[in-house]
Amino acid sequence: MKKYVENDTAHMMYAGGCAIAPGEGREVDVPEALPVLDRPDEEAAPDTDGPLRELLKSSVAVVAAALAEFGADTLARLAELEAEAEKPRKGVLSALADERIKRADAALTSDPL
Repeated sequence: MKKYVENDTAHMMYAGGCAIAPGEGREVDVPEALPVLDRPDEEAAPDTDGPLRELLKSSVAVVAAALAEFGADTLARLAELEAEAEKPRKGVLSALADERIKRADAALTSDPL
C-alpha cells in the first residue's frame, strides 16, 4: 500500500526508506500491518527483597546485629527499603549508617599509604 507523505519541516525527512526534501512530498510504501515482534513471555522477576523485608520486620537490635554479614549493595538496599517504609525507624537507619562508616574507616586504616 502506498501513502503520500509531505515534508513540511525545514529538515530532510525519511519515510518508508525514502528521503523527502523540505517542502516536497512523495509516495512511500507502507506495510498494511505492522510486523509482530516475537518476544518470549517475560517471567516475573523473583522478589529478591523478600528476605530483606523480613529482616526489617524485626527489632532494631536484631537488624543491627545482622548488618555485619551483608555486603555494601545489600546495606544500601536495606537503607532504601527502610526509608520507603511507612514509618522509617531512626534506629535502623542509624545502625546502617554506622555500619557503612565502620567499613569505610576499616578500609582507610588498612590502606598502606
